[in-house]
Amino acid sequence: MARPDPGRRTVALLSAGLDSFIMWMLAGKPEAIYFDTAGPNAITELERVGHLAELYERPVHYFRMRWMGKHTEPGGFVPWRNLLFMILTTFEMGPGRLRVLIGQTLEWQVDKNAGFYRDVRRMARRLGHRDVVIEAPLVNMTKTEAVRLFLADDRFLPAHLAVTHSCLGNGPLHCGRCSSCIQRYVAFKNNGLGVGLPGEALFEFKHLPTWADYVENAKTQRSLFRPWNMVMYARRYAEARRALGR
Repeated sequence: MARPDPGRRTVALLSAGLDSFIMWMLAGKPEAIYFDTAGPNAITELERVGHLAELYERPVHYFRMRWMGKHTEPGGFVPWRNLLFMILTTFEMGPGRLRVLIGQTLEWQVDKNAGFYRDVRRMARRLGHRDVVIEAPLVNMTKTEAVRLFLADDRFLPAHLAVTHSCLGNGPLHCGRCSSCIQRYVAFKNNGLGVGLPGEALFEFKHLPTWADYVENAKTQRSLFRPWNMVMYARRYAEARRALGR
């Protein structure tokens, strides 16, 4: 985790998902922003973020973007989402020097990479006269590696991760079938954390993901495939095979 510049205001994009929560905790729980996009999981996310703000007594800024949820594409990708998030964050946080943290692990989307963050910084300078730096401290890690980093910090316990919510569906219980649930299961299983059906473990799933679930979700994200991300795909694939017993 890079050291913060004392001359910059630090704000984290917090969704209560696994990646953003780990990033937020390791960064020292800076003030955060939550964007309510009215997706199927928005109610649960909002509850979890509110719980985190109350539990750790940290400020959270809420933005309602309820029209965005209907634009979700197969695989959970929402066009323009992160660009809009960055623009609103830069605009709302004022004219001072700003450091924006995003909880990104290995991804392939066009709006989750270093080039995109540089473009946003140039746009903020040119159009808004704002000095903003965007950082993704977990960018070179898989979710399994991010969880391992979190658990290696003696300030944190596995139970802290129980407050996070990853499911793309409706309801507080993880379905175990969507892509986010599968990645969550893989990360926990590979780190030896308790995963199971309701009432059986700390981290509960309605359905325990299988290799067939992984393959089916990979098919829905085929349109997002980029050949230059083969190393990332290989790392995620290997971790899924290890966790799902393929």
